[in-house]
Amino acid sequence: MTVFPRIGLIVFGCLLGGAIFSTAMAQNIPYRETVTLSVGQSAIIHGARGQCGEAPPDWSAVAARLPMVSVGTFSDGGVGERRSRRCNGPTPARAVRFTATTPGQEQIELFGDTVDITVTE
Repeated sequence: MTVFPRIGLIVFGCLLGGAIFSTAMAQNIPYRETVTLSVGQSAIIHGARGQCGEAPPDWSAVAARLPMVSVGTFSDGGVGERRSRRCNGPTPARAVRFTATTPGQEQIELFGDTVDITVTE
């Protein structure tokens, strides 16, 4: 075997290993039924999934489904996985990050689930 085919195998192995590593390291997106944050703090509170096992929706599609809140803002938390009863296990999802901006309490519904949010000073 010459040097060039070996280099090709090494490169292929690195690429394959990186793909496996990145899949194994996908962020776990929690559903947080209760969220308590201080003003300025943020946390991933839920995830929007697409069809089971398929790519999650893009942020603009998720943002259009989010409720208005007076105690903070939502932003894109990136892509990861969340557990889904409907999908019988983990499935790709887009994380929803909540950032606390104003003290107070709110109860909202995200993707069919209730979330109680408390923001302190």
